Amino acid sequence: MHYKKMALALLAVAGLMLAPLAAFSADDPNLARMWVVTPKPEMSDKLEEAMKAHNAWRVEHKDPWGWNTYHTVTGDGLGAWYIRSAGHSYADLDAYGDSEFSKKAWKHWMETVDPYVETYAGHLAEFAPEISHWPEGSGPYEWFWVYTYHLKPGGGRPYFAAVKAITDALREAGWDEVWSFIWQLDGDVPAMSLVIPEKNWAGFAGPEEGARDTLAKALGEDKADAMWGAMYAQIKSATSTIYHRHADMSYEGAAQ
Repeated sequence: MHYKKMALALLAVAGLMLAPLAAFSADDPNLARMWVVTPKPEMSDKLEEAMKAHNAWRVEHKDPWGWNTYHTVTGDGLGAWYIRSAGHSYADLDAYGDSEFSKKAWKHWMETVDPYVETYAGHLAEFAPEISHWPEGSGPYEWFWVYTYHLKPGGGRPYFAAVKAITDALREAGWDEVWSFIWQLDGDVPAMSLVIPEKNWAGFAGPEEGARDTLAKALGEDKADAMWGAMYAQIKSATSTIYHRHADMSYEGAAQ
């Protein structure tokens, strides 16, 4: 991984300890619902074809939610598919789950896709706009490098303050890379994921001047080191995975 792009990834350690405090403070439309679908042995091709057909069914029947489907290309779980819908509130989850469309879609899935599925997992996450930089009109992106950081207990508020200061300084300095912070709301929490999108593999080489260099130029080496150090101190563990979005298995949503 290019050091300058990795420097941005280090920012991701900075918000999750505060996530339980922020995530439930208001029912803003920042939630993402995701399903992880693993094929039965020797059923990968049939599962993929069935999922493509099910996506076409959703398009034809005007699913009000948009869904993006991803496949892992690095890391663990290479055979799994990740189906994700974002931009929802908690109330939206109730309304969609109770809708007639959702019931019909579930029936269609169980009849046509489920026979090829070995396991499912469901996850909930929340977009953190205050420490993200994803300008309107960015993209479209097909490749996503996702860093997930599991943090030590405590220290949430200073973490959040540190990353907010860093992102504010980067914006002030005109550093215009695109990134997204996602609070993970289940599993081994506190945890936060940083998503770095690119249009192709070449984009992952990173900008000529990375986040750490930009910060040092704007604030000085000592200040930059101190801010980076405050984030490093609370990392318990970290993983990274690259995902590829499949356009023929994704759908913008009738309500978009």
